[in-house]
Amino acid sequence: GVGVERAGVAAALALERARRLEKAAVSRLIGIFEDTRPTAPQQRAAVLDLLDAAPDATPCTIIGITGTPGSGKSSLVSRLTTDLLADDAELTIAVLAIDPSSHISGGALLGDRTRMRSPLDEDRLFFRSQASATELGGLSPSTFQVCRLLTRLFQCVVVETVGIGQSEADIRHLADRVYLVLQPLGGDEVQFLKAGIIEVPDAFILNKCD
Repeated sequence: GVGVERAGVAAALALERARRLEKAAVSRLIGIFEDTRPTAPQQRAAVLDLLDAAPDATPCTIIGITGTPGSGKSSLVSRLTTDLLADDAELTIAVLAIDPSSHISGGALLGDRTRMRSPLDEDRLFFRSQASATELGGLSPSTFQVCRLLTRLFQCVVVETVGIGQSEADIRHLADRVYLVLQPLGGDEVQFLKAGIIEVPDAFILNKCD
């Protein structure tokens, strides 16, 4: 009836605002893709169908940034996104940063955004934090689903994993290119002969020395 029709109009307007990269609208859609309730998959499918029907859809690249805790991943993402936006006036970027969850309290600081130095009024950059929910692969349980949405709205999605060790390599299943951030004096040549995260990246980034 009328209620269903109004709901459909509201959903269409929300999608249109998200396609214009209005941050509040994008965040509301992300809520659907982070939802774990039984009705969520049907809602996600409806959203994706509408986005896929858009005539001006552009391809998207997913960049994975992973590395050890304290190696400077968030600061690197901040500088990388700032430089990319400055170099291309048409580029749009979404950053999905995963923060570790406490195994004791279950909470997460979600502090990666404090490293970002981009202007607050930069409409072409969207930032979202996610808690890992104590998952061991370096990502959040909903990271893949959220990326399904973001890749339909932005031209580039940067996924920053939690600070990892040698086994958290799930990012290889998601990103088009993976970069492993290391800091000097982090181990000898034996470390680089070990299997695990060393085998995953497309390139290594030696970031800093405190």
